[in-house]
Amino acid sequence: MLRSILLAIAFITIGADLYSQRVLPVGEGTVGQGSVYDMVEYNGQVILGGLFASFNGHARKNLQGWDGANHFDYPGAFEAPTNRVSALEIYNGDLIAGGNEPILGNIARWDGSTWHPMGAGINGTVKAIHIFNNELYAAGSDGTVNTWDGSVWQQLGDAFNGSIEAIQGHNGELYVGGDFDQNASSTVVIRRLAKWNGSSWVEVNNGLNNRVQNMLSTSDGLIIVGYFDSRGDGVQNFPSWTIFNGSNFNEPTFTVRNNLIGIESVCAHPQGGFILGGYGPYSMWVNGSETLDIHFNWLRNIIQYNGKLFVCGSSGTSYNVIRGLGHLVEGTEYALLDAGSNSAAITPTSSMFHDIYRSLPGFEAPKGDNTFTISLTSPWLIGKNMDTLHSSVPIYNVNDPPSAGPNANVMNSDYYERYYQVWKLDRDMISHHALHWNDAGYTAPYVISSWPGNGDMSNGEPAQIAPYADLNSNGLYEPSTGEFPLIRGDQAIYYIQHTVQESWNQHPTMKLDLNIMSYAFNDPIETDLYSTVFCNFNIVNRGSDNYTDARFGIFADLDIGYSEDDVVECDSALNLFFAYNRYDIDLGASFTDAYGSFLPAQGVQFLNEPMTAHSSYRSGPLNVEDLMSGTFNGAPYMNLEYPTHFQFPGGAWTDTVNSVPTSTLNRMTIGSIGPFTYNSGDTICVDVAYPYAMSASGNRLESVTDLKARAQALRAWYATQDFACGYYPDNITQVATLDASTFALYPNPTSGEVTLTGYPAKESLAITVHNVLGAVVQQQTWPAAKPQFTLSTDGWNDGIYILSIAGKDRTTALRLVVSH
Repeated sequence: MLRSILLAIAFITIGADLYSQRVLPVGEGTVGQGSVYDMVEYNGQVILGGLFASFNGHARKNLQGWDGANHFDYPGAFEAPTNRVSALEIYNGDLIAGGNEPILGNIARWDGSTWHPMGAGINGTVKAIHIFNNELYAAGSDGTVNTWDGSVWQQLGDAFNGSIEAIQGHNGELYVGGDFDQNASSTVVIRRLAKWNGSSWVEVNNGLNNRVQNMLSTSDGLIIVGYFDSRGDGVQNFPSWTIFNGSNFNEPTFTVRNNLIGIESVCAHPQGGFILGGYGPYSMWVNGSETLDIHFNWLRNIIQYNGKLFVCGSSGTSYNVIRGLGHLVEGTEYALLDAGSNSAAITPTSSMFHDIYRSLPGFEAPKGDNTFTISLTSPWLIGKNMDTLHSSVPIYNVNDPPSAGPNANVMNSDYYERYYQVWKLDRDMISHHALHWNDAGYTAPYVISSWPGNGDMSNGEPAQIAPYADLNSNGLYEPSTGEFPLIRGDQAIYYIQHTVQESWNQHPTMKLDLNIMSYAFNDPIETDLYSTVFCNFNIVNRGSDNYTDARFGIFADLDIGYSEDDVVECDSALNLFFAYNRYDIDLGASFTDAYGSFLPAQGVQFLNEPMTAHSSYRSGPLNVEDLMSGTFNGAPYMNLEYPTHFQFPGGAWTDTVNSVPTSTLNRMTIGSIGPFTYNSGDTICVDVAYPYAMSASGNRLESVTDLKARAQALRAWYATQDFACGYYPDNITQVATLDASTFALYPNPTSGEVTLTGYPAKESLAITVHNVLGAVVQQQTWPAAKPQFTLSTDGWNDGIYILSIAGKDRTTALRLVVSH
């Protein structure tokens, strides 16, 4: 269905968070070849037409009606396995379907109860149906354009020597596009795009050099998409699409990501702009100068039905595979952390820094260069319960069930609509909300309004999930009252996962919730921070099992450009493991660029815990316990003169390819912390840095030296931060803060009582004490009339504590050391 829809391509504001949409599955979707080629709303139902065997388990081939719950068969046409429905339209109150249906002449009319042939039909498969000036047009593989007079089809002008894929009315004129380059009698050159001049078809502006697939009329011009890359005479170049303004084609400066072949379709977005349907894992929403990737292949149409947006096409990737029909909702399941010098892809899966839609590396360093240092990284955790090893050790998110969201009783489509997404924020956005939340006409961005501060306890979810400023201390996230998310860094991306049983892993899984916040800094003067991506892992044992000999690790596939020419090492003094190029030149990489002779080093560094083991993995079965413990068959490595749990520490023992086949040169590596005891209900917090370094000379070994210097600087910086477990600083400058320098906390360290002084007695303050695991140890109220306040540390374990002091709309935090 190619409707003539006039829309402004100029930027249109849609709420406060325009470009944030994702596609979710609609049940099982279509089965068989699976594609839905078109859909319309008819008789209160969504009519799906395509080439499929069933939809959501209902076995009616190729054409079905659906009202959100019930299926309707429309029997009598397009019922054979090859009877594809290519186009749908509503004309004079009847449903018109065209495609491959020889018995009915390839196009038929449903009058509300029965299918009827339309005259003698049309020779060949019908590929396009269009209403122009209240007349019905149809065209397809036989190269003819036909108009319906109520009883027979009338051919309009000469036929073409190839198929017609699209018909579109625009500014009072009728256009067709397809896979033709002449009229059928080979007397007139008409290259893929033609216009009816009242008596014959004529070529439009020297035509195009390859097939036109689809068109859409807009107020800014006729959008044309297909498999062309230039005008018919080669004068202009196009990225598979262009806009015709009535006289000339323009040359778009952007196109669908990963557009290697062509663009299949274009359709108007009900909320503004249009969608280009890509041949591959991406389609793209365009609205003025703004674009958004939509992870759905061959997106052919979009409609609004019962208050929801639905898209049809081939397939997509979400918490389950999307087949044929998807539900378009707010939020994003893919975002780039790109505040610093690098760009890291984040999805709500265990495949961190990985482009799951193209199965390609996702840590671009530096950003914009199409060169990558990390293909994938994942958090691992193991532990023993009753001498049985349990583990959560995901690799590449292959064939595993969905893991987004916390552990819960019911994980249905509503649950995944809430949790199968990532939340990307920056300090400016949060500050703007904190300043303007109560302004007339203000609407909070979706990422702030949907921030998962609280879980649904009735569904077995935690009461508190993502960190936020609880300004009224009632335990509820309330952005409509000015509360806001708490993040680290200048930009952050947050998501939550629960563990699942990996398909390859023979050990029982651990029941965990993983709160993951990746963050970055945007000041290029602070080069060490600017060149590093950080991750905070806050992991809760939601199960009933207690674990001993528990270890947390980072599995990393570090690929410096080309994946088959790298080496890995570690520096236990810096809690760092890293990779760099084996040779002085990085030769080639599929789908990404090589680094050539300027070679970086990429590291993974534990910031708040000592790294206790490092192992490298090439291929073959995984012994998880060995890899996490830094052992071989249960024993430490003996490659040095002493036993060690650190593989390839440099010096006398380095990574080598001696006797290793070239097919197994790709390195995967695991660094870990522990062992520790991990009981039911416990939370562990691990801060990890991913520093990147490129020396001025580009020499691979000098880059390693620079990487280690950067790791040392990051250690020093981290030591100055108040990053206790579960603590996120309120660093939004627009929110008033208590001046920590006005307080005195003594004695500090303390072995008994501790006294707070220095607060001007104007209002009462809430004092909350957290331990390093983020657990609340004590809560007190400091009355307004008292110039000082005393806390007892009786019963507290020795260690570091954070005292959060909060007024009505002001807050600060102090560090206290307890040593009895």
